[in-house]
Amino acid sequence: MRIGQFSKRAQVPIQTLRFYERKKLLREPPRTPSGYRSYSESDLARVRFIRDAQDPGFTLKEIHLLLTIHEPDSPPGKPAQRWPEAFRIADERLTLIDKKIAQLRAFRQRLAAGLDQARQKNLQVCPASLPLKQTKR
Repeated sequence: MRIGQFSKRAQVPIQTLRFYERKKLLREPPRTPSGYRSYSESDLARVRFIRDAQDPGFTLKEIHLLLTIHEPDSPPGKPAQRWPEAFRIADERLTLIDKKIAQLRAFRQRLAAGLDQARQKNLQVCPASLPLKQTKR
């Protein structure tokens, strides 16, 4: 598929695709006889992985490491040498994700309680600014 269609399906701008190519996150695609880039379904899966990995905060350098482990043309033994680092990075990111989830849950509880208070008292203030009611356990 050509870059325009690829960009739409991957839901990233064309400039982002070219950036990924320059950073070696995405292979430089073969070109058609008329010079157009020609992307495959595996390229699409790779871009989606990159985007998905960026959402929880993986850096492009970390993503590159994770991607190179699965390269079919990696020298023998090289991927195995990188597994410990990849697992370390994934473990660190998992810890950060869990921390973020806990923070979001706490804020959600505060916001929901603030909304309830504002609705009950018909207040015209930001619900997040109201003190959180302590609930009995």
